[in-house]
Amino acid sequence: MTAISSDSLNRQELKELNWFLSIAYHDPLEVQLTYTHGFLTAMVSAPHLIMPSVWQSMLLKETAFFSSRHAAHIVSLLMRLDEEISQKLYHGARLEPLLFSEGRAVSLDEADSKAVSAWCRGYLTGATYDPLWHSDAKAEKNLIPLFLLARDKRLEKKWKGHLLFNRKNFSKEMRMQYRQEQERLPQYIKYFFDYWSKEREKAIPIPTFPSSSKNSNTRRAFS
Repeated sequence: MTAISSDSLNRQELKELNWFLSIAYHDPLEVQLTYTHGFLTAMVSAPHLIMPSVWQSMLLKETAFFSSRHAAHIVSLLMRLDEEISQKLYHGARLEPLLFSEGRAVSLDEADSKAVSAWCRGYLTGATYDPLWHSDAKAEKNLIPLFLLARDKRLEKKWKGHLLFNRKNFSKEMRMQYRQEQERLPQYIKYFFDYWSKEREKAIPIPTFPSSSKNSNTRRAFS
């Protein structure tokens, strides 16, 4: 088995990327990078092949950079983050959500519900771009815990029309198990990556690219 690359973003680079994304989308610190990590995890785990040029246009559309050199630097940081996620998942290593709280990356045990919600919103937003997610009832059903943790009605509306996301499915028992579901996030990450492995082996590019009108919610999803 090939060794996992050690070219992970260091603490300063993570803070820099978090700061840039927060400024770019006029959102509070500690949300953007967490959201982006969830989004990129969904891109890597998707049934179809989603090229970097596709997810970059989703994340960085209309973003103002200081210069072309700065743009290249930010894209490089995002590519390294994406590569780190990919390497861990493809090598079967445990991948934990990148969660920020009080200006630093924290573990699942330390994270508050705001950070967990941001990561899950990123993941679920990313999943909406691949049509196969919508055509597989089992995959949708197993997304329920992430919707529970995301607590975002706008995302639920994006999946409107699927019986699964009737609010009745968010049972009292599941709400009581919020903490347990949070602790299981690494297991859910691995489950969905493995679930779509056979589809990804076909290396079929995503068949449709969201139009500008459909993609208009991408920026608002960061809030």
